[in-house]
Amino acid sequence: MTPQWTDLGPADLKDGDIKLRKSAAGARLVCLNNAGTLQVLDDRCPHEGYPLSQGSLRDGQLTCAWHNWKFNVCSGACTTGGDGVRHYPCRVQQGRIEADLSVDLEAEKAKAEAGIAQGLFENDAPRSLRDALRLAELVDGDLTPAFTAMARDAAQRGPWGFGHELACLTDLLTWVDQGDLDAAETYALAAGIIGERLAREPQRPSSPPAALAAGNVSAMLEAEDREGAEATVRALVREQGVEAATQAMLPFAARYLLGYGHGAIYLSKATALSHRLPEAAEAIMAAAAINLSWATRESTLPPWAATRRAIDGLQAQTLGEGPLADRTGFEAQVLLGERDATQATLHLVNEGVAPRALLIAIAHAAAVRTARFDPQWAHRLDVDASVLDVSHLITYAEACLHLLTWATPPDAARMAVLAAGFVGKLAAGDGPEVPPEDAAISLHTAVQRRDAIAAQAAARVLALSEHASALRDLCSFAAFEAFVRPIFTVHAVKSLQALAVLLQEDPQADSAYLQAYLQIAVPRWPERAPRRTAATARQFIKDGRPPKGLY
Repeated sequence: MTPQWTDLGPADLKDGDIKLRKSAAGARLVCLNNAGTLQVLDDRCPHEGYPLSQGSLRDGQLTCAWHNWKFNVCSGACTTGGDGVRHYPCRVQQGRIEADLSVDLEAEKAKAEAGIAQGLFENDAPRSLRDALRLAELVDGDLTPAFTAMARDAAQRGPWGFGHELACLTDLLTWVDQGDLDAAETYALAAGIIGERLAREPQRPSSPPAALAAGNVSAMLEAEDREGAEATVRALVREQGVEAATQAMLPFAARYLLGYGHGAIYLSKATALSHRLPEAAEAIMAAAAINLSWATRESTLPPWAATRRAIDGLQAQTLGEGPLADRTGFEAQVLLGERDATQATLHLVNEGVAPRALLIAIAHAAAVRTARFDPQWAHRLDVDASVLDVSHLITYAEACLHLLTWATPPDAARMAVLAAGFVGKLAAGDGPEVPPEDAAISLHTAVQRRDAIAAQAAARVLALSEHASALRDLCSFAAFEAFVRPIFTVHAVKSLQALAVLLQEDPQADSAYLQAYLQIAVPRWPERAPRRTAATARQFIKDGRPPKGLY
């Protein structure tokens, strides 16, 4: 790289002197004499922009007077605080200071990416965002490389692999692409979520790519062979692409209800995020494999006997293409309970009804069930249940629909049965029917007031053609206003995007999707439950029994 030597004035600095100098182009630089050696750094503190030229120099460290951040004057590295400051080579020519202001683009990119990761590691979202914006300045203002660095970092540090934070990032980036959210504000939100969930987590030990002949990924996941599964998935992404990795993991994800639906949800989101950020795809898909290998297999537990019986009765070896003739009757069966839901689905799959048609109906039933959720569940001290539980019905059904692209006929049939059983199982969450009220205020006003009853009333008078825009209008509310705790925010985001997709996919869509979202996001749900925690802990110590739930 050709040096860009720039004159910064007389080299008349005595030991310990600190002076502000400006280049001909207007750049503010701090020149200092540290033990007889001249150094040049940017004058603006990387924290909040205060002038370092008004700071103090001691023992080779320049201290910002405003917040006590300290910088090594020989490198610009921050020794107390966060981001480093840019340091420039300098020399003295004919009694004048000259600094090389050329920028090593690749080195600056690497420095910014390291700062992004360090900010996430320290749960310092502002720092991570500042370095994200610095990286964007180096690549024509595009934040995509910063989001890529963020996703790769989270994928490599999540102790259980792919998690809520990456699933949420997938949908937030969709909203950025749609123009519904500002990219920098979205980065700040995502950095806060990742930072809180993964603070101080080191990088997870990683398995290098393996030969594709090493074995079957689903069999490895079944055996909890995490190293083998990760290595093979990495190789698949490198050699055959993201879809090959998805297809390799799907048979396992479709075999059980994993992690309360998260197995399929995370695989779907990992696939979508990998397409959006291809340079992070290998790390993302490897994280999805790790997550699947750890997932609890809920549908193997005693309460899910009806679901298992239905899966055992499946006969589909070819993908059904038949229509769902009586959708209303089928949805009614799904909403009755697990046994009715799974038996009805088993019958229709074996009759050749298309799994896609069944999953759309099941997803609609999930929205209906969510809109019916009884708020009292979230306030009981003796029950571990919240609105987040029923929101999984929606995101799981939508994920299964997405994964149909790569599913074999047996996988598609199993996913339909599992989704139906899941919706039926949570029948206990239904609240008493509330008589509808007339709309008194607009949907926007009701949402801002957190008035769920008024919001439901306003939604009922909206034309169906307005529902898609109403859901899009809720993106900012879901991301920045609905909740405080990250676990609630990520569910608010994931549920909204899933419902928006289902509204588009459903040829018989009605108000259920919008009503479901209003039930999830508008009420002021308790986001922390210390009294419940104390009550369930006391009860457990007393009798050793697990807490009650929705099933």
